[in-house]
Amino acid sequence: MFLAAVLKAMVIQAALVILLVTVAAADLTPSQHAFLQRGLVKRLRQDMTFLPRLVQISFHDCVGGCDGCVDTEGNPGNRGLKSTVDFARKFKNDYAPQLSLADIFALLGTESLKQAARFANGTVDIPYSIGRRDCNSAQGFPNRHLPHGTILNTIPLLQDEFGLTAREAVALMGCHSLGGAHTSRSGFAGTWDGHPGRLDNGFFLNMASGDWVAKPFRNRFVNSTAWTRPDSNFLMLHADMSMLKNYDVSGPFDEPSCTTMDECTDAPSAHIIFDFARNQKEFHDELGPAFRKMVDGNGAGLTLVA
Repeated sequence: MFLAAVLKAMVIQAALVILLVTVAAADLTPSQHAFLQRGLVKRLRQDMTFLPRLVQISFHDCVGGCDGCVDTEGNPGNRGLKSTVDFARKFKNDYAPQLSLADIFALLGTESLKQAARFANGTVDIPYSIGRRDCNSAQGFPNRHLPHGTILNTIPLLQDEFGLTAREAVALMGCHSLGGAHTSRSGFAGTWDGHPGRLDNGFFLNMASGDWVAKPFRNRFVNSTAWTRPDSNFLMLHADMSMLKNYDVSGPFDEPSCTTMDECTDAPSAHIIFDFARNQKEFHDELGPAFRKMVDGNGAGLTLVA
């Protein structure tokens, strides 16, 4: 009995090694892709707090081009993401050492987003491709200017950066349904959605129906304002709210020209917010192509896996 059990364990271990070697020796096949998907689900079950951060890091990597170079030491926009980079590096080493780190970031972000949509009884369709090339971080990280929560030109910025339509840009911002803002990272604090572990349309519902007021945030990481709802932990940054309302900011603390929703007129993109607030499927249908454009760029040199 003991010998049989040992032999069985050796066979299973050998099969796993063969599969890993196969993944490392060839382009990724759909079955190997499925193996990586199962590996991620296993890791996320151990710590679900990584799910929103894996979506976030794929965005941070792709601003300026998806190249696996996320500077967690010198770029304050990546503050708090070191453990997520470490998670991705370990996943790469354990499951697919032949893939670039940029491919791993894209995989983890894509699959985390799809998993979060399933938690909301929805579907986000994002085909996965490989072939991204990592920069040489030994020669220094690229100087990336990551969008900050205080910007007011969210939609044109995302359109220029990733080639998105206005609806796709708004949908991409809907990823704020996941996770939350933390004082120790961005200087802001709060969540955008009442269910920050699933990709529903709560971000848009909250924005469209909330009685929002401007609130100052003053700490060592930020001196600005954001939008909050009284007696709740909900938060909207200027980058979010400017998609719904027209206003300017001024002064050293980015104070808005209107301090309540009634004082602000609707922005040109407000109807998209209302559309997604009414229909989660519309949001998911726009998000899939938007996220793929973000992680694939112009598609040059990439090979479609699934």
